[in-house]
This record gives sequence, C-alpha cells and structure tokens, in this order.
Amino acid sequence: MSKSFGEEGGRLDYGTYLGLETLLSAQRRRTEAHDELLFITVHQIYELWFQQLLFELEAARDAMLAGEIPGVRHLFRRVRVIERLLVEQIDVLQTMTPQDFLTFRSELEPASGFQSVQYREIEFLSGLKDPSYLERVHATADEKARLERRLSEPSLWDGYLALLAHHGNPELVDVLLDRDRYGALFEVSEDLLDHDQAFALWRVRHVTMVERQIGASRARADRRVRAICGARSTAASSPSSGRCATASSPAGVRCARGRPQPPPRPQSRLRLPRPGRGGASRSRSRTRSPAQTDRRRSAR
Repeated sequence: MSKSFGEEGGRLDYGTYLGLETLLSAQRRRTEAHDELLFITVHQIYELWFQQLLFELEAARDAMLAGEIPGVRHLFRRVRVIERLLVEQIDVLQTMTPQDFLTFRSELEPASGFQSVQYREIEFLSGLKDPSYLERVHATADEKARLERRLSEPSLWDGYLALLAHHGNPELVDVLLDRDRYGALFEVSEDLLDHDQAFALWRVRHVTMVERQIGASRARADRRVRAICGARSTAASSPSSGRCATASSPAGVRCARGRPQPPPRPQSRLRLPRPGRGGASRSRSRTRSPAQTDRRRSAR
C-alpha cells in the first residue's frame, strides 16, 4: 500500500510544523464566561494578521525603494485582501452582546487594544509616525526598540518617492493626470490609497463596535481620560477598561475609584440666531431702504 504525501519518512507532521500545541494553549481565560474565549481568539488572530501585514508592507516598501512595480502591486493586492478580512472579522466579535461582555470585562483592566505594538508599527510604517507615543506606551524593551526602529526607517510614502525617482522623478500631479505615460506609477499610488482607506475603515468599524459594547458616551469618556491623564493607551479602539493611571488630572477630569468621569462639556462659542416674534430671526439686519421706510410711514 502506497503512502500519502507527507507520510514518507515521518520527519514532520502538520501539528509540529504549525506549532499547534503552543498555539492552541495560548487562549488562557481569566473567568468562566462563555464569550471570553471568543474575545481572546479574535484578538489573537488580529495580532497574527498584523504580523503578516507588517511582513507584506515591509516587502512592498523595500520593492518601491528598489524601483520595482510588478512585485509591489502583487503585495498590495494581498494587503488589500487581508485588510478586508480584518473588517469582516468584526462581525464575529459583534455576535457577543454587551451583556455577555460585561461578564468578564472587569478582568481586562487596564488593558486596551490601543496598547497593541504591532498596530502602532503598521501606523508608523504607513507614515503616521508619532514619537510622543513612546513616552506613554506600556511595552517591553524589545517592543519599544521595534517602535523606535519604525520611527527611524523609511515609510511607505518614502518608498513611493523613491519609486518616482527610479522612473524619471515626475511630478505627482503629472502622474495623476497623464495616466497614459505614468499608468504604472498611478496604479501604485491607488494601491497606497486603498491601503490607507481599508485600514481607516477597520479602525472606524472597531470603534463603533466598542461603542456598541460599552456605550458611546463611556467609550468617548475613556478616550478623553486617556488623552488627558496620560494613561497607557490613547484611545478606545478595542474594549478598554477605562482605568486611569492617576487619581486626578488637569482640565477638571477626575478619575474616581479608577472609573473615568467625562470633563464638563465646553460651552459653544458659536452664537446661533434666536427666533424672534412670529418665528422671525432676531439676527436679521434691521437696516431698511428709504422706500421701505416710506411705506411703513404711509401705512401708519
């Protein structure tokens, strides 16, 4: 009886190659809540896809630095499919109701999805570099070193500028308008825009999912407190604890018992016209022409 592919020699098997024993034991729940396993699994899968995105985006940047176009377009097609999958994966997480999330949410404090170092690496590599983030991020020495490297290395935009230089260094407006001459360069610019739009869409969908889980006002309060108190994360793009690192903070924000309280709402400086008698606006000019004045006098 002939052996099937992979059985000859027995040097490697499926589980060993994929490290399944380690992978499937990494979902360690802190409670007995049913949906906690789903929550952990989805976010670990996000981190795996972030790792893959970094791998592909790095390769795309390096290809642009080398002046290559066909390879760049192939890599961006893959990036686009992965980012579409990131957005669709939110639907899986949204099968968890807010009530189900509350059964284990307290165990997450003070963790936040915006503490994801790989997420920030993607931002830095894409050109959204924020050096101040290193001052407040909660990360290991190795993770901080990775972020510092991303800040100093070329971004995707730098790669695209190098690509233009390899192909005659045309003005960007010419690339956009003269597609017969610069069609390949135009398509790469569209790939960059697709990446930007897809990742932004994922962030928007993730934020709206968070607001559904913990409430819009609470999610916004969490983001305000983190921004003002200098907590470890800067926004609530994933279910967050809302715990602040300090007991009090400037701008009137107080974090009582670790729970964020939103700051007083600033009064609008925009003065809207108030309706007058008969629904007329008092903001209208009272200047009348001579003819109008004569008509009013004759009417009296």
